[in-house]
Amino acid sequence: MVFSYREGEGGARELAEEVGGVAVRADQRDLSTIDALLESVGPRLDILVNNAAINSVVPLAAVTAEEFDRGSRTRWTGHHREHHLPRSDRYRPSPHQ
Repeated sequence: MVFSYREGEGGARELAEEVGGVAVRADQRDLSTIDALLESVGPRLDILVNNAAINSVVPLAAVTAEEFDRGSRTRWTGHHREHHLPRSDRYRPSPHQ
């Protein structure tokens, strides 16, 4: 089991130690860190949960272009890479699919 984090390494490591697994830093906005995380998993990936999100707590009209871009990259870059993962020759599908 691999637990990823962008910040909060201590919590990820604590959880990994408690239930068995490893903690790996990955920023969902950065494809190279997602690739490194997937590389740490190896050829088998049974379950993938991505809960990364950033929200601005301001009226929509007050959200700057930079904030919008940062939130969009956080929400969608990792999902896009992970969505295409099953089509990759690098990974075998789980027998549970």
